[in-house]
Amino acid sequence: MIRAWSTVATVWAAVEPLRGREMFDAAQVQAEISHRVRMRFYDGVSSQMRVLFDGRVLQIQSVIDVDERRRELQLMCREMPDA
Repeated sequence: MIRAWSTVATVWAAVEPLRGREMFDAAQVQAEISHRVRMRFYDGVSSQMRVLFDGRVLQIQSVIDVDERRRELQLMCREMPDA
């Protein structure tokens, strides 16, 4: 058996590097969180997935359904420099 990544979806998203106070607050929840990815709600997104952005790999640490209205997701991610 060979394990490999496959593309689940291609979507529009805002990738925002965290800095200052945001980085400190995010670090309390999960260590090494470096980016927030904001996107429209997409059912099935989990922390077992990753985001490819501009040749960079972001490992999803947590998935937040903003206001629990199934309209927007915020993915708290950390960049994987060697991936």
